[in-house]
Amino acid sequence: IIVNLTIIVNRVKKYFKMKVGNFMSYTKRINDLITDKDITIKDLSKELNKNYSNTVKMLKGQGRYFSIDDLIIICKLTKTSPEYILGFTDVQKELPTN
Repeated sequence: IIVNLTIIVNRVKKYFKMKVGNFMSYTKRINDLITDKDITIKDLSKELNKNYSNTVKMLKGQGRYFSIDDLIIICKLTKTSPEYILGFTDVQKELPTN
């Protein structure tokens, strides 16, 4: 089952009673990260095994959402922690190397 990240993030926000205005969209963070890391949408689409137009829509927060599996790939590709991407912290941390 593919879990919708937006549902998870919204439930977490509700649980912690966070204000939506203070919680940066995870799609915005992904967009910023791929830009900073010089990753093209074409490359991201290939890594996620999705077509280009669907990836563009997902990055805009339209249509389908990124799955947990997608998040894992994005974290590895950008070498960034999921906590940062999902907005639990504003401190951009790199993934530990194994």
